[in-house]
Amino acid sequence: MKLDISLDEFYPHPVDKVWAAIATREGLAAWLMDTDFAPEPGQEHGHAFVFRYQTEAGETGTIDCEVLEISPPHRMVWSWGSPEFGAPTRVEIDLAAEGNGTRLKLRHTGDRPEEMIAGYTKGWAVKAAQIGELLDTGKVADRK
Repeated sequence: MKLDISLDEFYPHPVDKVWAAIATREGLAAWLMDTDFAPEPGQEHGHAFVFRYQTEAGETGTIDCEVLEISPPHRMVWSWGSPEFGAPTRVEIDLAAEGNGTRLKLRHTGDRPEEMIAGYTKGWAVKAAQIGELLDTGKVADRK
C-alpha cells in the first residue's frame, strides 16, 4: 500500500535552531530516536546511520537509514527502512524562514502495509509536537 504522509508545521524559532534539532545526533535523539547520525563535511551524501528504538512492550529494533540529500540548513532526505519490511521508504524534510519563525515540511513516502501506515501517520504527528517542545523548552516530555 502507498505510504504518503505530509506534515506542515510552523515553529516560532529561527531556521538554524530548527536545523540543529533535526539534523544533529543530539537533536534527533531528543525527539525521534537514539541514533548514530553524524554526516561529516564532504561525506554527507550516502552516510548510513541507524535509529534504535524500544517499544512500550520492551521490544527493541533498528531502522536503517541513509542520507540521500542534505543542504544545510534547509533540506535533508533519508532512506528509511528495515530489511523485513521491503524496500526503504523516503523521508524528506524542508525548512524555510517564515516571518518570525520556520516552516517545516516533512514528507514520508514509499510502500508499507496498511497497519504500518496508520502507525507512521500517528507517530509523525506526535514527533512534530515533540520537535516544538524541544525548541520551546530544550526537552521533550515522555509520551506513552
